[in-house]
Amino acid sequence: MDCMPEAVASFALSFQASQEVFGDVQTVDLCPGGGERNVTAVNRKEYIDLYIEWYLTLSIQTQFSAFQRGFSRLCSGPILNLFRPEELEQLVCGSPNLDFNALESATVYEDGYDRSSSTICAFWRVVHALSEEQKKLLLSFTTGSDRVPIKALETCPL
Repeated sequence: MDCMPEAVASFALSFQASQEVFGDVQTVDLCPGGGERNVTAVNRKEYIDLYIEWYLTLSIQTQFSAFQRGFSRLCSGPILNLFRPEELEQLVCGSPNLDFNALESATVYEDGYDRSSSTICAFWRVVHALSEEQKKLLLSFTTGSDRVPIKALETCPL
């Protein structure tokens, strides 16, 4: 049951949304005449639904369409149907699982360094003591991405 009376005053919002685009604030109506329609206790769910639709879909439609066209050029055809959504996500974004033990085991050393060099041992002690966020930053610094490639960290060039 709604505790607010139907005649409650406006929330000081209208059926509009704003976003900054290259330093300019742009405002769009979430529905026809949205600028003249106030959000109230009675229509707040409609406002929230429209705002979510705008924020998650309509506001990024141009960018997503460009991504979708590029993705379809590279990854179209019947083979795409063989993947589950989470598998496609891993192919595009990489894995969020950071196994730095695997990375340490697969690392190849050069210029007189080897696995038992004091500098290398100190490096790995520091790396293993890092937080997950710090490990992601290290991975991003060394590989250009904070995600693990599809074949895992043992294939990362570090």
